[in-house]
Amino acid sequence: MQKIFKNLLWLLNGGIGQTIQHRNELKERLAVTQADLEKSRQRELTLTQELQRCTNSYPVPFILLNTLPKSGSIFLTESLRQGLNIAFKQVSLGYFPVDVADYRKLIEASPGQVISQSHLDANPTNLQLLRAYCPRMVLHLRDPRQALLSWVHHVKKYVEQGQLTQASVTPIPPTTLLFADNLSAAIDWHIAHHLPNILQWTEQWLLHVETKESPAVFVTYYHDLRENSQNVIARILDFYGIPAWAYTAKDIPKNEFTHFRKGQLDEWRSAFNPAQQKICAEMMEGYPRVWRLYADDQLPAANLQRVFTKPAIQTAVSEYDIPAPRSRY
Repeated sequence: MQKIFKNLLWLLNGGIGQTIQHRNELKERLAVTQADLEKSRQRELTLTQELQRCTNSYPVPFILLNTLPKSGSIFLTESLRQGLNIAFKQVSLGYFPVDVADYRKLIEASPGQVISQSHLDANPTNLQLLRAYCPRMVLHLRDPRQALLSWVHHVKKYVEQGQLTQASVTPIPPTTLLFADNLSAAIDWHIAHHLPNILQWTEQWLLHVETKESPAVFVTYYHDLRENSQNVIARILDFYGIPAWAYTAKDIPKNEFTHFRKGQLDEWRSAFNPAQQKICAEMMEGYPRVWRLYADDQLPAANLQRVFTKPAIQTAVSEYDIPAPRSRY
């Protein structure tokens, strides 16, 4: 009875209030400790990421940029290579419109920490090798007419520098035309001989993208690269699952050495005469996927919203397989 009486007396003297106050103090201390612990964890994560970035230890997967010639491909490649601090490795011969992947080099590149840039066409051999050693790739496109015009000027530069034999794009114009300094005649020749290769190469890849089969393809566009290169790079990093902190933007110049001759989107409209423009349009209409991307202005805008009309096949491929283009050019 005496013990019970003492307990009752303690309660009456404010013991309950002291207990509640002590409990609240403990909760506050616990909250502070948890906040400090979270700050320590975040700091440890930041330091780990910085260490990985500085020592090139982040496991960057094998990046393959498959590009249409004269689409700013060197600029894009160098931006990613230097920004991720990874090596460059050529995995094909680098020709156009027919290029073949080297399975030995693909095997060497497949572990990662490597970027490669090619003009691989979508032939069965290449697709088979890519499925085995490169399940993801970037397809970088440009308006075929502007790509053709840039190539015309590029061939002229080869002639002026005496390096014509180094041109990896076939066919090469006849010597009489190369030295004639007649831009309109050179454009005529390239429309007849080079444009069909551009259209066929692009159409084959867009057809593969439409199937949503492996390798998974993320399509990027020259217009977007010119408008906001860092946004294009950020989307490529996301496609490959590379965190933004692993990349450091570098000041890569946009010039002829990085395949940015003028960086114009529709120079062809002033360089091509009306007859040449008409021929190009007629040829492009024979390649429906290309035409839906780069149709002339008189076509309904709705035709430009989606290149692919075939119902999507349900696969494990990501949303990046068929990005809607933001521009025709």
